[in-house]
Parts: sequence; structure tokens; C-alpha cells
Amino acid sequence: MRTIILALCALFAAHALAANPSTIEPNAKLQPALVASFDQKGADARLRVIVSLEDSQPSGLSKAQAIAEAQGRVIGAFKNENNGQGLAVLARYQTLFGFSAELTRGQANALAKRGDVSYIEEMPVHEKLYTESHPLTFVDQAQTTGYDGAGAVIAFIDDGIDKSHPSLSSGYMGGADFADFDDDPTNDCSSQSHGTAVVGVAVGRPVEGLPVVGESYTGGVLGVAPGAKYVFLKIQSASICGQPSLDGDIVGAIDWVVANQTVYGIDIISMSLGGGLYSSESSCDGSSSAYFNAVRNAVNAGITVIAASGNDGMCDSISRPACFSDVVSVGAVYDEDIGNVGWCVNRQSCANTQFHSACFPGRAAFENAFADNVIVYSNSASFLDVAAPATCARSAAPDGQATDCFGGTSSATPFTSGTAALAVEAAGKGVLTPADMRDVLTVSGDLVTDPKNGRVTPRINGLGVVTEAATYGGGEPPANQPPTAGFSSNCTDLDCSFTDTSSDSDGSIVSRSWNFGDGGSSSATNPSHSYAVAGTYTVTLTVTDEDGASDSSSQPVTVTAPTANQPPTAGFSSNCTDLDCSFTDASSDSDGNIVSRSWNFGDGNGSTATNPSHSYATGGTYTVSLTVTDDDGANDSASQSITVTAPDPGGINLVASSTSQGRTWTAIVTDTNGGALTGTFSIGDGSCSGDTCTRSGIRKNVGSVIFTEGTTQQSITVSKP
Repeated sequence: MRTIILALCALFAAHALAANPSTIEPNAKLQPALVASFDQKGADARLRVIVSLEDSQPSGLSKAQAIAEAQGRVIGAFKNENNGQGLAVLARYQTLFGFSAELTRGQANALAKRGDVSYIEEMPVHEKLYTESHPLTFVDQAQTTGYDGAGAVIAFIDDGIDKSHPSLSSGYMGGADFADFDDDPTNDCSSQSHGTAVVGVAVGRPVEGLPVVGESYTGGVLGVAPGAKYVFLKIQSASICGQPSLDGDIVGAIDWVVANQTVYGIDIISMSLGGGLYSSESSCDGSSSAYFNAVRNAVNAGITVIAASGNDGMCDSISRPACFSDVVSVGAVYDEDIGNVGWCVNRQSCANTQFHSACFPGRAAFENAFADNVIVYSNSASFLDVAAPATCARSAAPDGQATDCFGGTSSATPFTSGTAALAVEAAGKGVLTPADMRDVLTVSGDLVTDPKNGRVTPRINGLGVVTEAATYGGGEPPANQPPTAGFSSNCTDLDCSFTDTSSDSDGSIVSRSWNFGDGGSSSATNPSHSYAVAGTYTVTLTVTDEDGASDSSSQPVTVTAPTANQPPTAGFSSNCTDLDCSFTDASSDSDGNIVSRSWNFGDGNGSTATNPSHSYATGGTYTVSLTVTDDDGANDSASQSITVTAPDPGGINLVASSTSQGRTWTAIVTDTNGGALTGTFSIGDGSCSGDTCTRSGIRKNVGSVIFTEGTTQQSITVSKP
């Protein structure tokens, strides 16, 4: 059963080049496509546009100063627009007379009336051109001879990048976001995977054990030029994250590359994207002055610009920016035999097509796929420069993963850009002009024929590229420099951790071998090891780079047996009121921590709290003890005697009573609070015992006596019964 594999169709956009601003009416300065968009979306809609300014460089000003002055003059004139916020400027170009902004129809009309504004066009929208190859193209032999792109720097313009990916992180140098307009080109979502895969094809470095999405394998991502560095310019906004469209300011991104070329040493721009279809370089060059001038500025600065031809299956046209005369355009070939397959192509494709529901509104084209066959979806034209492998390339995927099937001219383009990085290394930094690079890539290629139209195109040959580039002055590839081994250690008692500090000036370290001096070993990057006995051991680390060169470093490491545990010292303080006491642990442990406590309050109760409280039932003297245990199981105890008393119930409360017997009666006084009484009666003597005092033998003719308590001097009258 034949299977359909979808290739994304490019957006169509035509842009007319503006006439001389001094001779045209304001309406002629508005791109027809922009006017149509305003008509469709409404005059109040805010559209992303590129505003081109009159190219004028007054005497005494540098080009950069003249651009800044022109921008400031135009933008400043609209400072009261947008509720006092001025024009919604997105990017001020640094090498082009112009800027990008979000404008309403009224703002666009007002700008067009200015004599120093030459043209206003809608910001072009591109499509990611999806759909290894090293042995087919002899890239593996170029790498074997010592070339890995070291010293070359590629600028990728795409949807976003997982710059922390293990295969990509060491090569990342910087970048910016020209869709959300900030300095971070990192992916906004996990489905924004195109740019990460593009970079992996060109400059990915092997990482053992890197997982593939949906399956598992040992290996990693090996790009064409793993020694090259890169910068990344993001042109997909967070609002459409992961979708096929790229809505960012590509002119601003290219302008950033040119402005920052010397900062990063950029040699190549790689763009796996496209929009529209153009049948000639002249029609493409005239489609947008701002876009064309941005590319030309890059080429004039010595930067080779490489772009995908597109996946529409066309025989006589390719997508923009690949169609610009200054750009190296790239088509795609199969890198292996995969049988009969089908692809969605443009309805206008010259290939044999048929209706298929999966391809609406396009059509399906089927073919027998074999190595070096130009893929039916690959756009072709007389001005197509080179072809390169695509369809199921192994590359990087977001979140540190990998994909085993990245394709389309999106894959062929970074393959070509990576090969161009090998050429930069072979010829020498700055030796090859963009024209030289085009010649090196095409002259050294193996010719392949497109079955759609019979056109012959050179297919990239990695070994041929470095051989040809070397004739421009680079000579033989540089001899591999061995790595430098080194490490540091940190030991506590018998346990040690080791940190690899090795380096490789012209490549990467791929394996490590640790010998801990006691028969133990490891291949980890930063291992840990526990010795059985104390002593001094010689630890050796041997590192090996990707070219098989190695180096070793040795250090003595001394470990000691752990010291004997010192038991804790128990101690505490107490504070008692009446029958209630609080206890504070004052114990200590000189070489560890106290992990448990056991209190005995001397009345049959206890606690495990650090600082407990306890209430006694009755007054008395009790022996309190505390036992503490440390983290090694040692313990200690401390004891103290504490005395508690019942609370004073609140003073003396005297109550009088009496009894009678014959001719005498007895007076009785009692303290209802139970306190011990002392005192005297107003007549005769009395006696007190505990909380009661009595006076007996009082004659009948005495009607009452008074008792006075001796301590409080309280008095009470006792009447005859």
C-alpha cells in the first residue's frame, strides 16, 4: 500500500518594488498586498509592516548614524500616535534605512505621505520547509580527515531553539527573537521543534544515550560540522507556537546578523523557510527592496546566505528567499532507498500527480525513492544552485531528545550550511567570499538529474568541498590537538567526589577512564568513590577525544578513617510555680546532633519533647532525669531534685460555732480554708489544733467572746449557744 507523506506547501506572496519616492503618489508607496490585507481585516486592524526610508547619508554622518537619524525623524513625528505611545515600532534596522512596526491603515497612509518614506509593505510570512546522509555525500570522509567546521559560525533563522539541548548547548553563542521582540530565541512550546532539528543537522554533537522521540537507541546527533558554533534568530511568535507559519521580522533578523557579524564572527546564514514562488531571480530580486537589500548587505559583508528551494514540486520556480540572486538555493535528494512513496505537492506541479484527500487543495505525486534521486516535492528551476540529502535525517528534538525522521528541503539546507562550515575551516576564516563559496559548493558536487524536468544539479560532496576549499588558501586540515586531562577532588573521611576539569581546544572529550588507586574505577564524568581503609591513593584520569587522542592526569588523594564518636552531654534547667514546672534542654553534642530525648519527671510520668512542661498532682520533692541520644547512638543522662508546693488557696476564712454543757459553754473557731490557726480569746485561755481553736468552761452569764487570729489579726465573735 502506498503511503502519503505530507510536505508543507509554501505561502504565496508577491511584493512590488517601490518607485522613486520623489516621483510617485502616496498611494503608490503602499504595497498592493498590504492594501488588500487592510481591506480584508479592516482599517483599524494592526498589521505588521516594513517601512523603507529614503536612502540618504548626509555629509559628516556614518551610514549607521544616518539610518538612526532617519528613523528618529520619522518615528518622532508620530510620537502622539497610539494614545501618546507613538508608532508601535518592532525593530529599528541597523544596516538598512527603515524599521518594522504594527500600523493601522490610517498610520500607513500618513507615513506614505512623507517624502522621506519610500515604501510600506506587509511583513512577509514564511513556511517551515519540512518534509543523513554522511556516507552518500562523503561528509564522513571529510570528518575523518580532520574537518569538523571548527572556527566557522552559522546564523540560523527559524521558529525557535532548545539551546540547552545536550547536542547543541556547547555551540550556542547568542541570538534574539524577531517575532516577540526580545533577546531570547528559546522555544515557546515543545511543538516548536523545527529550528532545533535544523541546527542539529548542521552542527549537532554526539551525546551517548540521547533518547529518540517514540523509541530508544544509543547514540546521539552528529551534525555535518559538529565543531562549528552558531547564533539563532527566532521568527515565530508565541501566539502561533508550533504552527507551520513564521510570522516574525525576517528582514530584522538578517539585519541583526549583519550588525553583529564582527561580534560573533558569523560566516553563514541558513534559512530552512520560504514563501511565494518565483520563476526568475530578477522577479524575485524586485519583489521587496527591504528584503533584497537585507540579503545583499549580508553578502556584501562576506556572509554566505543559504536557503531552501521549497517543497511544492515545481519545475520552474523556487521559494523566496532562495530565489534571490545573492542566495545559495538548495533542493533535496533521497539518501537511501525507501520504496514507493507519495508526497503532497502544488496543484501546478509538473510532476505526474493524482487526487488524494490528504493533499487537498494540492495533489499527490508518487515515485520510487532511491539514493540520490531528486525528491519530487523539491522545487527546481534553472537558477537552483545545489541539492543535498533530506528525508528522515537523525537530528535533535526539543527537551533534550532526538528525532529519527526530519526531512524536506528544511533538512537539505542545514546539511549544505554545515558543509559550508567545513569549507570555511578548510580555506581559512574569511578567505572564501560568498561567490567563492557558491563555486566551491557547486564545482565539487556530484551531478544529479531531476526526473520532473531533466535539469541537472550538483549534489553536495563533503570531501570534494573541503578539498576544493583548501585550494583557496587553507591547505591541509589542522592536526588534531589532544585533550588536556585534569580533575579536582573533595574528600570527607573515606568518601571522595571527583570533578573532571579536562578540556579539548579543537573538539570534544568522548570518554573518560578513572583509576582510584585501590582497584576501583569509573567511566562517569564526575564520579564518587568510597575507600575501605584510610591512606593515600594515586588517582588517575585518562580522557580521549573524538579523534582518538588521549591524555592522563594523576593526583594523590588522602583519606582518613572517621574519628570516634563523642557522646552528648545531658543537661537541663527547670522553673516551677506551685505544682507546674517547665523544663529547658541544655544538652550539647560536640561532633554531631542530638536526635532523641527521654524525660522522667519522678512521679511516674515522662516526655520525649525537647522542652516539655509538666504538672504534679501534689506538692513534694521529685527527682527529674533527662537522657539524650546522638546521631551515632551514644547517650548521656542528667538528674536534678525539684520541690513543688500546693498553691495557697487564698487566705484564712474564720467560722464561729459553740456548744453548751450544764452551766458552761464552749467557743469554737475554724478556718474553712484549712489553714493552721493561732490566736487568743477575749476571756480566758484557749487552745488551737490545726485549723480549729476552742475555749471551754465559759460561764452562762457570758453572752459572747471574741477570737483574734494571731497571724492575720482577723477577729470573730462567738455567741453563747
